[in-house]
Amino acid sequence: MKTQLQWQAIAVVVLMTARMVTAQTVETNAATISAGLVRGIPGSTVNMPLSFGHTGTVAAVQYDLSFNPTRMSAGTLSGAPVTNAVLRSRQIAPGQYRVLLYRSGAPLLATTNDLGGIPFTVPAGQLSGGGGPVIITNVVASSLAATALTPIRRQHGNVLVGPVYRAPDGVVDLFLTVAPNQLYVIQATTDFIGWVNIATNFATQDYLVAQDADAVNFPMRFYRAVPVGAAGGGLITSLMMVGANEMSFGYATLAGRTYVLQTSTNLAAWNNLTTNVAPGTLLNFTNAISPAVPSQFFRILELP
Repeated sequence: MKTQLQWQAIAVVVLMTARMVTAQTVETNAATISAGLVRGIPGSTVNMPLSFGHTGTVAAVQYDLSFNPTRMSAGTLSGAPVTNAVLRSRQIAPGQYRVLLYRSGAPLLATTNDLGGIPFTVPAGQLSGGGGPVIITNVVASSLAATALTPIRRQHGNVLVGPVYRAPDGVVDLFLTVAPNQLYVIQATTDFIGWVNIATNFATQDYLVAQDADAVNFPMRFYRAVPVGAAGGGLITSLMMVGANEMSFGYATLAGRTYVLQTSTNLAAWNNLTTNVAPGTLLNFTNAISPAVPSQFFRILELP
């Protein structure tokens, strides 16, 4: 089978759940400060959740979030309602954001505190140089008697920016760099031989964002973005046998455009099989297999 393959972007992911490194020694009476693991997209803002928990000994806690200000910027903490407590926060220096939580109307802080989220913005175009770790530093926790409490476990955060991100539920988000103003088919494979379509998107900018909900079913998957409607026709994909005497495949299209499906046995003489006006982004074809034709090639031509 002859197909046109123009690779505009390719990404690979080993589908292993990312886990943040936790610092400090695990002890029964320790308190825990947590920052979230979130996906960042260049030119957009993502909210990183913050939380604090303890076993009933903490009256106040203060800590800093440290990050690289050349890779992302922080906004104002959108604090969640906290019970009998006051939450304060501000940026004290580039790349350093301070959070303060103390009791109000109760002797101690609630044992579980959702502190809301802090927005991080990744500069446009920073696919490889944006985002990064958000480290919890300068932690001070106090008891009701104004004595320092230790240890405090820290679960650091991270704004992950890259072509592939696997969420905790196994779903994979894709961020692929492409040429703008063109339609692309995003495909996945496990062996670089059989490719399946997972999305068809039009790139209004120099990147595409897509999602692979089936990634949870595979230990490893590779991805690419292939332009549709380039000279020479669309992309033939998803070839499969139908019973014992038929084969079928699909090919990507642009809605409203006319496509001619051709066949050849020698790659020199081509015959028209079908001519279709595409109703959407994919057309399918089923062909009978004949013992008299030991090999057969197909191609798609897009008419002006």
